[in-house]
Amino acid sequence: MSTLPDDVSAPDLEVEIPFTTPAHPDTAAIEAQVLAWAASSGLAADDRELAVFRAGRFGELAAWTMPRADVEHAVLVGQVITWLFAFDDRYLDQDGHRTRPAEVAALLVRCQQLLRPVPQWRPPAPPLEPDQARCLAALADLLGRLESADGAGQTHRFAGELSYALYGALLELSWHAEDTPVRADWYAVTRPMTSAALALLALVGLGTDSALRPDAWARPDVQQLTMHAAAFIGWTNDLFSWRKEMAHQLNDTNLLWLLAPRDRTDHARRICQDELDAYLRLEASIGGADPRLLAHTDGLRCCMYGNYQWSLRTPRYHA
Repeated sequence: MSTLPDDVSAPDLEVEIPFTTPAHPDTAAIEAQVLAWAASSGLAADDRELAVFRAGRFGELAAWTMPRADVEHAVLVGQVITWLFAFDDRYLDQDGHRTRPAEVAALLVRCQQLLRPVPQWRPPAPPLEPDQARCLAALADLLGRLESADGAGQTHRFAGELSYALYGALLELSWHAEDTPVRADWYAVTRPMTSAALALLALVGLGTDSALRPDAWARPDVQQLTMHAAAFIGWTNDLFSWRKEMAHQLNDTNLLWLLAPRDRTDHARRICQDELDAYLRLEASIGGADPRLLAHTDGLRCCMYGNYQWSLRTPRYHA
């Protein structure tokens, strides 16, 4: 098992969350179906990649973050999460390899064709590498099934937030390609993007009658609330992924790496706590009796608490 530096121990990284949310009662079934899709869809290129997905427990993450969903929609969210982690591992998190933003940008153009279809003019494109073709086919499959489950414009929201996440990843890739040290003020902006938490939060309430309608989703206070939730997810994920990333050449894209060693642990926890406190203050000020909005804030809490619990437990960070 990997170890943390002397000044960063696992208990010291834990954050106090003044609420709890449950895991889905059918967690095991969700995990099994997500893993089966990773194999049958071709997203996992071989047994080695499938083993990475199995260790990651991405279906379990969906079960933690979507405990109120029916199994079908929780599985779909788990498949989306699996695609996001697969994309990150294969094209962004290239341990031991120099990053190649031009190659990734070419793939992102293809992703964008699926997320926000371009106008009618479509000049012929060069053939894809087999792994890229599998990646895009899996994304197309997910988008099609999201559209079928969508009753509140969530596929459009998801597409926009995923585009935002991929743009943030390309920013970080460009810095690494030029050996530019990532600055803390840059990372404070890019981390809520690259975590893809906003894409996940766009799916809160998927397949239910309680999903927010576009006018409510677009409210500035709801958008700010969602940003606080996404930032909290990103920062707390950094706390526990530090174990995995500490020896990585790209570990400057981690909150703990960017903080001064003297008070690294306390500072990181304060950042997480401040984000959570800001979320709770804004949530209380929104108030109201709108059942959809109440269901949405419950969903945001599930995503924050669920991501925290998964990050605290997953062998991906602690094996």
